[in-house]
Amino acid sequence: MIEYVVLDESCFNTAGSLVEVELSPAHAIGSSLSLEDFAGVSFLVTYDIRNTDGGVSRGSFEVDGGSYRSKTDLLSFEQCDTLPDIVVTGVTVR
Repeated sequence: MIEYVVLDESCFNTAGSLVEVELSPAHAIGSSLSLEDFAGVSFLVTYDIRNTDGGVSRGSFEVDGGSYRSKTDLLSFEQCDTLPDIVVTGVTVR
C-alpha cells in the first residue's frame, strides 16, 4: 500500500489541476508490520496512478534495509480536487 500527502495544489477551473504529492510506503491496514521490520531486505515497488490527465502515470521507489527516501510527484488532473488513485503493480525483492 502506498500513502501520499498533498503538498500543493493549483486549480485551473475547467483546465483541471496540478497536484504535488509526497509518496511513502505504508503497511496494510490491520498489519503490525512497519519499515523497520524490513531492516535486512531491499525491494523495489512499482505503481500506477491511474486517474491522471494523461492517463496512467507510472513510478517506482526502493526501500533499502528498512530505510526510504521520500519521493514527490507533480500530477496533472482533468478536474480540480481530484486525488490520486494509486495501485501497486509489483514488488521485487533485491
